[in-house]
Amino acid sequence: PKDLLELLSDNYTGFAQMANLLYDWHMFLGDEEIAIDREVRLHLKGLITRDFDPRKADSVLQQTGSPPRWLEQMVQDPEWRDLLYE
Repeated sequence: PKDLLELLSDNYTGFAQMANLLYDWHMFLGDEEIAIDREVRLHLKGLITRDFDPRKADSVLQQTGSPPRWLEQMVQDPEWRDLLYE
C-alpha cells in the first residue's frame, strides 16, 4: 500500500485544483466570469488536442463496453462537440 500511495502521489499533477485556484484568483482580481470560462475552455481544448491518444481511448471504450457518461455531455454541448469532431 505504501508503494501504491507513493506512485499515485508522485504521478499526480492536480490540473483541476490548479484550474480552480487560478479561477479564484481571477475572480478576486475582478475579471469577468465569462472571460475566465472562455480562457479555461480554450486552454483545456489545447491540452486535449495535444495529449489525446486515440489508441488509449479505444482501449477504454473496449474495456468498459459503453462510453463514459461525460462523453454524452460533451456531445450535447456544441463547443465540446466541435472539439470531438476535430
